[in-house]
Amino acid sequence: MIALSNSTPTHTQFARSIFTFIAMIVLCCGYAQANTVDVLAGDPVLRDVKISPDGKHMALLAPVEGRNVVSIIKTDTREPVNVLKFGSTKQVGDVYWANNERLVLRLDYFFSWYAAASSAGEWYAVNINGKKRENIFGYRSSRGTSSKIKTNDAAAVRQSGSLVSLLKDDKRHILMAGRAFTARDTVSRLYKVNIYTGKSKLVATSPVANSSFVASIDGDRLVSIGSDANLMTTLHTRRSKDSDWEQLAAMDGLSSDVMPLSIVDDQYLYLMDSIDSDTATASVIDLDSGESTPLYNNEEHDPTAFLISPVSRKLVGLEYQSGIPEYVYLDQDGDYADAYISITKALPGNSIRVTSATKDGGMLTVLVRSDTNPGDFYLFDRKKNTFAYLASAKRGIDQKTLAKTEPVSFTSSDEIEIFGYVTQPPEGTKTKGLVVIPHGGPIGVRDYWGFNYENQILAANGFAVLQVNYRGSSGYGSSFQEKGLRKWGSDIQRDIIEATRWAIGEKGFDPKRVCIYGASFGGYSALQAPLVAPGLYSCAIGFVGVYDLPLLYEEGDIPGRRSGLNYLKRAIGENESELYDFSPVFHAAKLKDTPVFLIHGEEDPRAPIEHAYRMEKALKDVNHPVLETLYFEKEGHGLYDAGARARMYDAVLGFLDQHIESTNW
Repeated sequence: MIALSNSTPTHTQFARSIFTFIAMIVLCCGYAQANTVDVLAGDPVLRDVKISPDGKHMALLAPVEGRNVVSIIKTDTREPVNVLKFGSTKQVGDVYWANNERLVLRLDYFFSWYAAASSAGEWYAVNINGKKRENIFGYRSSRGTSSKIKTNDAAAVRQSGSLVSLLKDDKRHILMAGRAFTARDTVSRLYKVNIYTGKSKLVATSPVANSSFVASIDGDRLVSIGSDANLMTTLHTRRSKDSDWEQLAAMDGLSSDVMPLSIVDDQYLYLMDSIDSDTATASVIDLDSGESTPLYNNEEHDPTAFLISPVSRKLVGLEYQSGIPEYVYLDQDGDYADAYISITKALPGNSIRVTSATKDGGMLTVLVRSDTNPGDFYLFDRKKNTFAYLASAKRGIDQKTLAKTEPVSFTSSDEIEIFGYVTQPPEGTKTKGLVVIPHGGPIGVRDYWGFNYENQILAANGFAVLQVNYRGSSGYGSSFQEKGLRKWGSDIQRDIIEATRWAIGEKGFDPKRVCIYGASFGGYSALQAPLVAPGLYSCAIGFVGVYDLPLLYEEGDIPGRRSGLNYLKRAIGENESELYDFSPVFHAAKLKDTPVFLIHGEEDPRAPIEHAYRMEKALKDVNHPVLETLYFEKEGHGLYDAGARARMYDAVLGFLDQHIESTNW
């Protein structure tokens, strides 16, 4: 039986040990407070924890005054060692241990015109004592002496980098994938990068465009997966640096899915794919013979997470979320299965994510989350079989008074099972009404069971929440996902509407007190669903929504790529009459009995604010009686600044309080 430990060191000792270095964490890590909007919508105090290969140190990624820094502490005593931080225009976006003394960091940048940090794929390496700092990949890594540039293959192309492998048996090198900034150069390049000098050597060029790589532990065996402008996805492998790429599979990227996970023993590829099955199947491919062996398939659901051995890289188990997370182990007596079984049994009913491991797999850092837990970090010692609490991702939240989220399902009018979640106000809080929140996407995206601060804000203020994984959502097989194509304004909306009526009937919600709110495609649905079902929703709140479907072909970051245009052709179609019928902006007069609130970021690259401006004008042109707007400078497709989020939710709650009761009944 695994031992859960909250002693030596205690949370207080943990906080004190890093007080000098990250005072903001300590100030935020008080005991439970009231679950106010500011607390629930606030930034986390701890974003990530990574343990060093020898287990002697941990790196904590935490925001301080709005900028992420890295604090290094000793694992056994939690004593502080150093803090790695950058100027006001930069922050650490991600952190990895390259060896026991050196960290690799992704640098993100802030610009005066945009609130959120932006990543250009620049990477930086530094020792834990702060010495030997070096830009190792990205635009700035090419600056320096001419001799350095001549020996730096990556400097030949201005490109963004992503980490492929830490090469745990090589203390001086890592593998980085580079993608050029120019739209004309769509191939990916793989480099072996020296983490001390930044010098790089080209290892491979992808056989198809827009590719990512998976490498074996030593980096010799490679797998590439990429898609072309026509959304055809292909999987290739390369036996050695002198070999040619060999195609393993090809498929329609919107009809089937494939996800390479890891390469074991330079020969066996573990992957998930739905090429020969509707839902994703876990398989292992012998890269030498090409033989594929299925390991596990759930006929109704796709997995939501993968449990992989930190030592051998074998796929050990799968997480499924048909409701509350459940775990399937491919071989309970196999490599590292005992550790995962111990962890999941110790904290049942939680979602488990391993964030890092020592080289020998003896210690793991684990993030544990649930519907009422925004995230706790633990240290699992496999040899001692102990599970020690480290810190919480967000502090100040009173978890005892948070609302529970219930997985639900119903059968649609065309006999399709639709899944979703209902979050009701906590005990003792009067229910004011129901807020339906369709997720964004819509294709290939879904809602998950777990902590959702937006749901908790609404529930704490008396509003129940219904989330719907309508047709087109991921997680329920390829055919279910395909059913959402070109059905944005029709079948998907029918699922949302029928889910609303089901919740009213089955959960007893007052039909006179139902509003709809959503972001991105959810914002679109917030205005489209009331058009399809007049009188069902008392009010509508669209956040960073798209309201003019033809405009998607003209503005935003999707039509700038051939693959983006081809996606739009598949997702919403090109039929002008249909696009007109499915665009709320052209039917504003039919919303006259529905109070509308439009919220948008003025720098939104995905759903440009022109959508909100056009919707606002259309509503004003028909003298809409209740229209409110809230536009945020410097914000994009969502709100990065915690203060902006608090301001928005205060406004949303005020709007709901005023308009949740329908006058149409």
